[in-house]
Amino acid sequence: MANGFKCTKCGECCRNLGNAVVVIFPSDYTPMARGFGVSEHEFREKFTDVLYPATSERLEIRVLKKADDACIFVTPDNLCSVYGFQPIQCQLGPDRYMARSMMHYPCMQAMDEGLIVDTTESDDKLYQQFYLNNDREI
Repeated sequence: MANGFKCTKCGECCRNLGNAVVVIFPSDYTPMARGFGVSEHEFREKFTDVLYPATSERLEIRVLKKADDACIFVTPDNLCSVYGFQPIQCQLGPDRYMARSMMHYPCMQAMDEGLIVDTTESDDKLYQQFYLNNDREI
């Protein structure tokens, strides 16, 4: 991961999600479904929940299901059981996705806050996947 972040396998970003969610972007469906050997429809039904229903302007937004505020794919030893086809949000890691809200995690406290990059522009590009008219500003 970029910017000096080194995963310590503390599991905080996977186990203590609280109100946070792991958004499943449209580009996540194919690799994740393929990783499980199921159809995209089956993947959506089994592993995700609707956060926002579709509208005339936006696709449905889904998030990974959680169990006791934890990602359903975190293992007892704080590893990712879907590593290699995990969602883009997880691939980016806590230092690249909503980093400032995760500064209380032990792995993030070791980082120099000055190394954290403002990801607003790249996050906006990710979220544009949900809009039917990709020219729309969000």
